[in-house]
Amino acid sequence: MFEASNLALLLHDKDISLEDLILGSSQKTTNDIDQFRRATIELFDVSKLNIIVSSENHSLVQQITLPASQNLTKDPYFNFMYQLYVFKPPRRQESFPEFTLSLENRYIPFPVEKLDSILSLSKSEKLQFMGQVPQDQTPKLLAYSNYHEIWISQSRNLSNEVFTSFQIRYSQVELTPVNCIGIEILGILFESLLSKHLYLAELANYSWAIYPNYNVSPSFSFTACGPKHGFKYFLHDFVEMINKFLDNGINNLGYKNFTKAKLELRSEYDKLLSRDAMKQALAISILALESGICPLNERMEALDIISVEDLQQLCNIIQGDQSQVQILTGGNVDQHFTMEASDIINILSHHKQITLDGVQFSQPKSFRLKHGMNYAYIHNNVDEKDTSDQVYHYIQLGHRGDLSFKTMACFFSYLLSQIIYELRTRKQIGYVVLSGLRYNKETIGLHIYVSSSSFTYSEVMLEIDQLLFDWELQILNYTQADLDKIIKVFLEGYDSFPEDQLPSNILYGVPPSQSSGNFSTNDKHFKRHQHYWEKILTGNFDFSSNTMKERLDKNLLQNMTIDLMITFFRKYISIKSSMRSTMSIFISSQKGREIQEYTEAKKTLQSLLSEHSYSLTPVQINMLLQEHSRDISSITKHLQACGYNIKQPKTSNLQQLFLKQLSGTSREERRSSRIQQKCVRKFGRIYEDKDRVTPSREVTRIDEIHEESSFYPTRDRYALIRRHT
Repeated sequence: MFEASNLALLLHDKDISLEDLILGSSQKTTNDIDQFRRATIELFDVSKLNIIVSSENHSLVQQITLPASQNLTKDPYFNFMYQLYVFKPPRRQESFPEFTLSLENRYIPFPVEKLDSILSLSKSEKLQFMGQVPQDQTPKLLAYSNYHEIWISQSRNLSNEVFTSFQIRYSQVELTPVNCIGIEILGILFESLLSKHLYLAELANYSWAIYPNYNVSPSFSFTACGPKHGFKYFLHDFVEMINKFLDNGINNLGYKNFTKAKLELRSEYDKLLSRDAMKQALAISILALESGICPLNERMEALDIISVEDLQQLCNIIQGDQSQVQILTGGNVDQHFTMEASDIINILSHHKQITLDGVQFSQPKSFRLKHGMNYAYIHNNVDEKDTSDQVYHYIQLGHRGDLSFKTMACFFSYLLSQIIYELRTRKQIGYVVLSGLRYNKETIGLHIYVSSSSFTYSEVMLEIDQLLFDWELQILNYTQADLDKIIKVFLEGYDSFPEDQLPSNILYGVPPSQSSGNFSTNDKHFKRHQHYWEKILTGNFDFSSNTMKERLDKNLLQNMTIDLMITFFRKYISIKSSMRSTMSIFISSQKGREIQEYTEAKKTLQSLLSEHSYSLTPVQINMLLQEHSRDISSITKHLQACGYNIKQPKTSNLQQLFLKQLSGTSREERRSSRIQQKCVRKFGRIYEDKDRVTPSREVTRIDEIHEESSFYPTRDRYALIRRHT
């Protein structure tokens, strides 16, 4: 990188082989890293892969013409000659030159000679195991109060890497859109500061991440990772830089940097609004099912009005406020190391300061949907190119901390996965059909996602209800032997089941908003750390499983009777239940479909006219399409009545295949009808039809759901900790 930067600077003055711009030449330099970063950013635009040479020496430009030379172009504004070429130099046989970075790295506790010696010895010495692996790697609580929790998760890994995550919440920072936006802007400003000053730490394999408003708003969550040797030194720099910025840096921020951060956040929100429909549906479901989240439209408005003064006031409150911090340190660490790391974090969290006032911190909550309600929320897709309607259907079952509910939810999710594919194969409702478990902070349920370009969201929802009804008919006709066999297969394969394609724990999968360039969430040790971290933040302290699978009540499953299974299903899942709670989110792509239908109808009409040597003006074609609602059959009849000799277009092969498939379903319908009549005789006339007992209630605002919902009673957090750890 040094070499490329230096060569680019010399291109203005010297005739240098452009092959060296790619391959470079060995060179030692002691230039300042900040100067290198500035020069590189200024000279290189990575979004453009063409090479641009600027020089007064025209012969130099002509020498590298690839392909054949053309006349130089004169810029009308800056008045200089230029030409752009795609540079593809021939490969050279000589070896790639070695680069030497002679800049000392204070985050590596060994001199270069020692590192070279270790590397040489590693080629000949056998790998030695790093001690005994703890039998129980689950987190343990070392210390706690109303203002802090310090957790340790001891494990051994060959890289000797340490992971520390901590979240800071504030008692005086109110939940407002401006404060939430302020936290996110501060995260962007932190990234600008840290990426510049902790660049050497990245070279030493240390990484960091920032999660603004993670799990609860407003709050800051941070993660620091890296080798154990030197980790505390790195953590101290990381925390100290953020703390100094909150103290003094914010006062010297300047309008330019503030506006740049606002524009970057605006760009992220624009991506959020234009991203794929499934993520839109999941984002809306989070807003509907979790408390303490500011709606997107309110945050966008706050982003427009927030000022530097608002940000400075927020920083002043943060620095003088009483905070609550939760810390989890994992890896090849002991209690002493963990407590020293928490002392470093105290520089930023101030959780050790003594206060005489009893400060209460709100706990994260999930909404408990009203019994017997089937909410429906419609969101219009702004992407005019998207012609598919999306349906996200959520069935709430119970409290996540209840082991029996969790066990039954896992079991029924498995059963649902065995039949959900019928919507895609037999019924061909949509190509993307997914199902699985849905974990919220406090609640658990089942969810189904369907994307269809052939059916509207209301038609898809009818098919989902039909599937649930057919599924219930099957369960009502199970024998005890059938159930025992299914449970045995489920328990034997539970630990090896692949992860659901539809995210089950959305909080667990949230990527950091800002991070170092080398930060990765794919490391298996970090995934385990993140799995435990989510449970600590949400107050679900069931750490008993080392496989990162939820613990099940195997006795409940092994002793389950068919009556118990049917009772649970009929109360919480069945469309015939007057007690079940559901929420459906419909992403409507009506505008995109209308544009597509108009384009296809226009193309078909033009083809019909050209086949018979007729011609209409674009205005006439548009009027016909509008007057007849894009119905080609109706347009054809109208033109025939006007004397045009044209015929109806033939039915497409796809339509013929679809009609053939519909005629082939009569045998399955007869079989389903026999099962249905059997259920009517056994369980009552409620199964004579396939309709819901309670109709859907369409809401236009998420607040309508919240106004009718409730919360589970607040649990004693530390009583739960003592019970589970």
